[in-house]
Amino acid sequence: MSTLLDNLPKQIFDRPSISDILLDHCTPATIFRLGRTCKRLRQVTQFYCRRAFDINSHLRRFLSDPVGFRALMERTGTLISGSNALQLMDRTLYPESDLDIYAEQRHCREVGRWLVEREGYTFRPHLGQPRDLERAAGMRRAISDPEYEVISVYTVLDFISAPLLDGSQRIVQVIVARRSAMESAVMNVITHCAAYSLYPKATFEERRSLVIGDRLNLHRKALEKYASRGYRNVMQLMPDEVASPTSPFRTGERWVGDDVTWVIPLDMTGVKLCPLSRTTPALTFDPITLCSWKHYKRESKGTEDVTVKYCITHGELNSALFYYTYTVPPDLDDKYKNKDIWSWSDDELPAWKKILFEKRQEPGWNQPDPDQLLREQREWDMMAELLAG
Repeated sequence: MSTLLDNLPKQIFDRPSISDILLDHCTPATIFRLGRTCKRLRQVTQFYCRRAFDINSHLRRFLSDPVGFRALMERTGTLISGSNALQLMDRTLYPESDLDIYAEQRHCREVGRWLVEREGYTFRPHLGQPRDLERAAGMRRAISDPEYEVISVYTVLDFISAPLLDGSQRIVQVIVARRSAMESAVMNVITHCAAYSLYPKATFEERRSLVIGDRLNLHRKALEKYASRGYRNVMQLMPDEVASPTSPFRTGERWVGDDVTWVIPLDMTGVKLCPLSRTTPALTFDPITLCSWKHYKRESKGTEDVTVKYCITHGELNSALFYYTYTVPPDLDDKYKNKDIWSWSDDELPAWKKILFEKRQEPGWNQPDPDQLLREQREWDMMAELLAG
């Protein structure tokens, strides 16, 4: 009897039909911790993660050629965000959800043509939009959906599939950004080569969402949607939570891919990278990792009390020499305006990023609390290692 019980864990985890059910109910951090316990469980969690985070299988619900589309994403700086990115990282499915694609205005026509010509979608204009895709892509319109009523969104283009066997249809929305696709995307993002969760501890461990600024009424429908999916919308934070270096909502500057971002590297088999120009090869890094923003607390004094709101802000790093457009904290936008930095090219920006961190230690910069520089939440890096083997 004791021998049978001793072998029970091995029998369970040697059968994916059983272990998958168990791991499906684990949070990402729990999967990471299991993978650290022994060699066998590391192999089990690696095998599970490679299947659970298979981007091509995930996208085939909407796209027949996910590999080709990811090459288009790399070439145009296009992102996938919204609930679709959340579903990949949360290992779940919302049957009623659509695919949200975020594209720069200059590339939205190319993305739209791909959906029509390569994937068989039909452009479905909104009220007041031209029926012609080329014209609609160049016309800014009043957006009726409150979820996209933000200044960074230029317009929204809807594409609908042919009826499926059950009579339903897939919907793809191309959210056209005024400048950088990242400025319009939300907190979980898929690029051509990786998936990023900017607030993984809050999203996947605590199931919390922080309401930003004055957007409660504007985004009430979206907030209610995520509340129905098990997320708790938070309006206020305790003071110690704002200052703590381990808080998922700590204030200060952030970068995509920093030490508190959960990064899932994606299988790049078959994805062809595009050179930036005839003389400049394809980038060896994901350009989104150069995007940054600032999360800060804003207090408004009334006659009887003080109202506290949490805000996110960013500036823009752009140049005629840049292939992509990047978001940066506003003070960096001002600091480097008309400086030599603007003559740099995309492939030189990682060196600029390194120099920038050194500059942040000089007098005259608003330096963060040293405690906030602690490298915490190491499990998110380890989750990437599980996928990398």
